[in-house]
Amino acid sequence: MLACDRRTGEIRRFLTGPLAYGSDAHGTLTMQRPAGAQSIPLTQRPAALATLKEGLPITVELNQQGELVDIRRVN
Repeated sequence: MLACDRRTGEIRRFLTGPLAYGSDAHGTLTMQRPAGAQSIPLTQRPAALATLKEGLPITVELNQQGELVDIRRVN
């Protein structure tokens, strides 16, 4: 899903799926998409990840550069 911030005009992307880490010892998240897997680098580790276990459904918010902005657990 795409969303546009009305104040800044910045486009954000939202991906939902199970939490899966890449093979590099938790340095990336891997989200499965219809077009294939997408790796998201974790330049800074969000505090929310400390409470989430691998396999739980999450939604990640990405900025225009594909960098992680936010992560939320799907209830």
